[in-house]
Amino acid sequence: MKKLQLLILLLFFLTPVFAWTSYGNDNINSFHTDAEGESVLIPEFSAQLSGSARFSPLIYDNKLFAFTDKLTVFNDDGSIAWVYDSGFVKNSPIIYEDSVIISSDKGLICLYLDGSLKWNVSSPIAESPLIVYNNDLIFSTANDVRAYNPLTGDLLWNNTSMTGCTSPGIILGNDLIIGCGSTIYSLDLGNNSVNFAKNLNYGLGKAITAKDNNIFVAVNNKIIALNLQGEIIGSIPFFSLKTAVNTNLASGDEVYACALNGLHAVNLGDDFLYYENVYLNYPNCANPVLFDYNNDGHAEILFSMNNSLKIINSEGEELASKTSDSKLFLTVDNLNNDGLAEVAALSETGKLTVYNTASPDNTVHLLLNGSGLIAEIINNGHADSSNATLAIIFMNESFSKTASIPSGGKITEFFKITPLVTGEFYINASITDAVDFNALNNNDSIVVQIFQITNDSGLEIISNNHFYDFNNNYESALNLLDVNGDKIKEYVINTTGSVYYDTFMENSNFYPIADLMLILNSFPDEVYENEALQVTASITNTGVYNITNAAVSLLVDGFINDTVKYDIMKNSTKSFSFNLSGLTVGYHFVKVRTDYDAEICENNEDNNEQSKGITVYETPLHELSVLIDTTGTTLYNNMLKIIINNSGTFNEDLRISSNPEFFTSKTVTSNKKTVQEYYAELKNIHAGAESFNLTISNQYYYFSHMIGLNFLCEYDNDCSNGEYCYEGECLAIPDKSIKVMADNYSNGTISAESNFLTGMLPIFSFDSDNKILYWVVVVILDLIASYGIYLVSYKLFREQAHLLGITNFILFIGITYVFEPANMQLVLLFELILSAVFFMIMRQD
Repeated sequence: MKKLQLLILLLFFLTPVFAWTSYGNDNINSFHTDAEGESVLIPEFSAQLSGSARFSPLIYDNKLFAFTDKLTVFNDDGSIAWVYDSGFVKNSPIIYEDSVIISSDKGLICLYLDGSLKWNVSSPIAESPLIVYNNDLIFSTANDVRAYNPLTGDLLWNNTSMTGCTSPGIILGNDLIIGCGSTIYSLDLGNNSVNFAKNLNYGLGKAITAKDNNIFVAVNNKIIALNLQGEIIGSIPFFSLKTAVNTNLASGDEVYACALNGLHAVNLGDDFLYYENVYLNYPNCANPVLFDYNNDGHAEILFSMNNSLKIINSEGEELASKTSDSKLFLTVDNLNNDGLAEVAALSETGKLTVYNTASPDNTVHLLLNGSGLIAEIINNGHADSSNATLAIIFMNESFSKTASIPSGGKITEFFKITPLVTGEFYINASITDAVDFNALNNNDSIVVQIFQITNDSGLEIISNNHFYDFNNNYESALNLLDVNGDKIKEYVINTTGSVYYDTFMENSNFYPIADLMLILNSFPDEVYENEALQVTASITNTGVYNITNAAVSLLVDGFINDTVKYDIMKNSTKSFSFNLSGLTVGYHFVKVRTDYDAEICENNEDNNEQSKGITVYETPLHELSVLIDTTGTTLYNNMLKIIINNSGTFNEDLRISSNPEFFTSKTVTSNKKTVQEYYAELKNIHAGAESFNLTISNQYYYFSHMIGLNFLCEYDNDCSNGEYCYEGECLAIPDKSIKVMADNYSNGTISAESNFLTGMLPIFSFDSDNKILYWVVVVILDLIASYGIYLVSYKLFREQAHLLGITNFILFIGITYVFEPANMQLVLLFELILSAVFFMIMRQD
């Protein structure tokens, strides 16, 4: 990944024709880089190395490789990572994958990036910078051009037809372009054959680069452009000066050449070279490097000149400069992964300085609050702004102040303005710093309208739809609203808990805004259809000004029923009434509201309405019905239930009476829209059938009904003379003692007056619990009685005895079934006596 990043860095402008797979630099082969940063060249660290330098340092993988008589490797914080005694190095080493490869008088040396030795082979010293292409480590010696395996150090090939090659080699497609003496060669790396050899008749020195598939070569007094076939397609002298120079090139949008008489920028037309620019202010420059120094999207030019480091833009304007003790060798890259480029400058005397290219980027904003004018300065850059100047201009007043703003920080400055006149004015602010290259955000301005100046230098200002009172440390949003309904808008501000206004800012007295308060008077909760209703309300104006053309509306179920326009004087109350009729039967929601469309600005918009619910009933009716419930009545506890249904709309007073008077006549109240129950306690009634006429009436209603009832007895007294109450009925019982015995037994007692047969009587009961036993006893007694009759009959009527016995049995069973329960007890008793007589006769016999 690191290798790819550096490859992209190296080939920013050379990508179509450059195919490096390694990273290197030297004093004659400078290149364009895409390293960016808003820059002021702040020193990050420096070191003094032993020996002298002959080519530029390298930056790779957050480390800096500096070559003098030793290789010294620095970490990104300036500490030394490791040192290696590499011997005499004539040309720039190279970093390839995980290794740094050096050609020195000790041979060809390959070191791991931690400084340990990977391999070392014997080889002549390199006359040109090392490059790697297609896994071949290529460089020239005094007698050939050769290639090694960068992983093992094995010699792969050499070409002895090219000698004295000292210019840096570059790759175009699959070809190595290299200068040897006055001849430029193109070597096909596929078959190690020479494509062309072009003699330019001038010493090539150490300057060669490529742009747009064309080769650019700097000779001692001109720049020559060749195509891929080795044909010259253009040349241009160094500003027509016949001065032998040793120059180097950098290619970007243009090709830049450093010469003794200045910096030259040339471009290639259809078939000729032409000057884009000549910077004669920079004679004897060297080692040009291109990178975007101020982050404006265009490359700036970094180069050394005598003992100085220079950065200029394409217009020749100098952006930065640093001096050293001797000639400098430069490189640019991001050393510490902070997103900003570092510039590494190594002097011939071995002094190394690494500069951070960060710069401040200040932005100024003007603000107002209740205290006064505020200038807010933010530094969005990557460097501190240590000597910025803040300037404020207002009317004829001006203020200036130096400020220091840390990188990524913010400072706030307060200013007290003291204008002498009212009116509308601009307040302008600017922040300047010589090293702040982004001037687009260094200015700000606001418009203020001063309408009041108090004696104690307080101000009331309107700006950007806000109101400021410097005297009371107060600010508020400002709105233009019609506060009194006159169709003319006034300035309105919000204060704590209140709203105030000033008509056209005629003076500084902001008056409390109006408040229309509505109170709805009471009205009935219920009305009948077609009944007219009057709704009344009162409205109070608590403001200090009159309100004109206001509106108050009556709403029914959310729809406006009526609206009235009105004027109301300040601090006064006005009453309104609405006639409401024609409401349909049911529930309705009635509301009265003023300023329904909120056309008048008020202090309190929540007290403009009140509402109430109302129920509308059908037209009033007298409508009654009566239901008589005669079930479950018993003598002396007889309650006659009378159900009265009043479905009308009035409470009804009703007179309830009977004829004959079996209960006390009374008046009861029947409530409207209800069903109610009334109970009349019957009295003076004996068991049996009774009838009487029930009457319920008032002036709107008459009910008369003949009621017949059968009443049951509870006691003998409930029955007529000679009758007794037995099981709710009055019956005539011949032998009262039998009845009494049955009652006593059923009551859990045995009467002292009963005979010996009384104990047998319970079995003759028809209760459900002993009915089977009853019939068993009946059958047995019947058999005994029938047998006794048979015996008697047999003595008297021998032939009919059987018939008489069977007939008696059937007749007895039938009579018992039909006349149960009480009469059959007498039958059974008779049968029992008869049977006893028969037995006595039989015994005597």
